[in-house]
Amino acid sequence: MKTLGILGAGGHSKVVSEVAIERGWERIFYWDDDFPLRTSHLGKDILGSLSMVESSHGTVDSFFVAIGDNHTRERIVLSLNRSAKLISLRSGSSVVSNSSMVGLGSFIGPRVVVNSFAAIGKATILNTGSIIEHDCSIGNFSHIGPGSTICGSVKVGNRTLIGAGCVVRPEIEIGDDVLIGAGSVVVSNIPAGSKVYGVPGRVRGLK
Repeated sequence: MKTLGILGAGGHSKVVSEVAIERGWERIFYWDDDFPLRTSHLGKDILGSLSMVESSHGTVDSFFVAIGDNHTRERIVLSLNRSAKLISLRSGSSVVSNSSMVGLGSFIGPRVVVNSFAAIGKATILNTGSIIEHDCSIGNFSHIGPGSTICGSVKVGNRTLIGAGCVVRPEIEIGDDVLIGAGSVVVSNIPAGSKVYGVPGRVRGLK
């Protein structure tokens, strides 16, 4: 029986769990830092806090970090023991070009499109219905929100959050640790650490 350990039992974990079941994972265990205040998730027991994961490596085949916050996800992924087998998860309704590359630990949600020669970094979230066009590069531990469109040849840095329904025009460069508010339209390069929102998107301060 294939067993998967999911780290995190919040809202994002619900979507991840459904994709994992769709992909044939027969038994799923959870860990979450709200334990013991929260003891069950989707009708299944939470085994303990995230600090207790290492003691369970022998009973779980693979792990997935289902935490929406970019910085927390990065910290947890980097803290995993080397013996922990990290996997990526991809919804069956997504379309991913054979010429694209997807980093370990990433999540590709329902109806996501990843087109030719795109590169997706480690443990990055491509949320429901997002589109990553040809030749894009999305950094490690980033999050592309539901329904966002990243046009061709865009470069997105590490730990950057692009909110729901955003549009980024072709050949834009977006730095590390950027926050782009929902519904924004990005038409110029964005420096690292910026907070951006609006149509067109403008830098409104530091994250």
